[in-house]
Amino acid sequence: MVLAASAIIMFSGCNKDDLLINNVDIAPVPLKMELSKNVIISGDSLILQFSVEGNGDMTANKDIPITLSVSDENGQDASEYFLGFTKTITFPLGEKVFTKTYQLSKLQMPKQEVTVSAISEATTISNNSVALTISNNTLSKMLSFKIGDEEVAVEDGTTTVHLLVPTGTDLTNLEPVVVVSADATYEPQGPQDFTSPVIYTVTAQDGVTSLEYTVTVEVEKSTDASLESLILGGYVGIIDNDNSTVIVNVPVGTNTADLTPTVIPAFGASFQISGNTCVVTAEDGIHTSNYMISFVEKAFVPKMVLVEGGTFTMGAGGDDATFEATISRDLYVNIIEISWGQYSEVLGADRGAVCGWRFKPIGPDVAMQSVTFFDAVDFCNELSKMHGLDPYYEISEQVEKADGNLSDAKVTIINPEGNGYRIPTEAEWEFIARGGNKSEGYTYPGSDVITEVGWVQENAIKTYNNWGSPFPGGLLKANELGVYDMCGNVREWCWDWFGDYPGLPTTDPTGPASGENKTTRGGQFWSKTTGETAVWMRGNPYAPETSRYDIGIRVVRNK
Repeated sequence: MVLAASAIIMFSGCNKDDLLINNVDIAPVPLKMELSKNVIISGDSLILQFSVEGNGDMTANKDIPITLSVSDENGQDASEYFLGFTKTITFPLGEKVFTKTYQLSKLQMPKQEVTVSAISEATTISNNSVALTISNNTLSKMLSFKIGDEEVAVEDGTTTVHLLVPTGTDLTNLEPVVVVSADATYEPQGPQDFTSPVIYTVTAQDGVTSLEYTVTVEVEKSTDASLESLILGGYVGIIDNDNSTVIVNVPVGTNTADLTPTVIPAFGASFQISGNTCVVTAEDGIHTSNYMISFVEKAFVPKMVLVEGGTFTMGAGGDDATFEATISRDLYVNIIEISWGQYSEVLGADRGAVCGWRFKPIGPDVAMQSVTFFDAVDFCNELSKMHGLDPYYEISEQVEKADGNLSDAKVTIINPEGNGYRIPTEAEWEFIARGGNKSEGYTYPGSDVITEVGWVQENAIKTYNNWGSPFPGGLLKANELGVYDMCGNVREWCWDWFGDYPGLPTTDPTGPASGENKTTRGGQFWSKTTGETAVWMRGNPYAPETSRYDIGIRVVRNK
């Protein structure tokens, strides 16, 4: 009866508990093998499913060992292409279905037909030899191409890519983000020069299949027809882009027809001046603006040049500390130092009378000196008011001397972006002295020979008197920017309190927040060649109330 019962159990199926009834050697159930798919590529999984054949309720009545193999068309073992492949697996006792998964590796391989086989000495396996096609990924598509915030999806069937980037983009060194088919690679890598089309080759994982894509990057043409800067004969125009007007302050009696224009329109735009009209045409060739130029005569107007911002190593060339300084704003700089006559025109003859008595015979064009730091910033504010600009400084708590010049005051900057006249920071001063972005690396501002560019002890003595003296501006050679007398003649006040340089790269450094002495730069007519006249040399610091025969003013303005 026990054997009969066992036979019935085998016929109707069994479970784990049933198998514990007797220790009788019974035949295992038959199995069937199936593959989830007959074609797979690298990264996909080979899924082998074994199931009990026969009655739907039947389960395995014992552990069933199965031996697997994968062979190529020549009968050679091809199991190396499947990660973690094991030749022996076990169909577990009591289960109806058993699944085994192997991932196809990403090793480079040819496309090939293999046979997956399963045998068991314990039972029969139907469908135990199945054909399977394996290969690397053969897709070699470019899916998307991106530069900055601009991205284009690449459509199937096309091998040309066109990307539009914002106005002003420099095409010579752009690094794109390229998305290609899974496991594919592309060349060239890294930054590219897109001033002409670039050919990209996308190669599939199989190392054979590839496609070439022609990528063209175009800069969007600007519609901006505005003016950024207009200088006529050195006189800086005050531009109102909202109303398309330019006011140019010029000295009384100036023949405006003879003034040479220096114009910077918006990026990519062009311009044409005819009479008192400047027509700006945008890069797109469609949008235009007509600017009306008007001239206003003033008692004094400084001649200036534009200095574009940049980065340099401040102090480089000397023996002291250096640091990387960035001047972020473009600015205008007076090409010569303020003269005695100009100072008097703005602040009055009484205040101008502070100019040293022995220098006055030289005439009103001699560089102004004997001014305090407070006089310098006050001069800037008054000149701004004269020219219809916003004063750059707030000056309060003034203490006046008998001649009206200032011996003390509280000075703060109203708006660092303001358009009024001001004195330069020490970093701006050195950047200008070096020639800005046009620097040729001279020791002195514009030359390696001090007497070519500056009045110093060697060439200033006895020219006007036995003691030496400052000179009118612009008599010697200018530096790379067209700026004169940035060494020798008179020292020039800078905005900064004197202190140590910062130890890290700094943008628009302005010196310590407070101090006892203000910075001067450039040396003076009594300086020796090896003194403070080199572009990297820091001048002597002086208390802001100091009034010396050798300290003067040079003004700048934000663009």
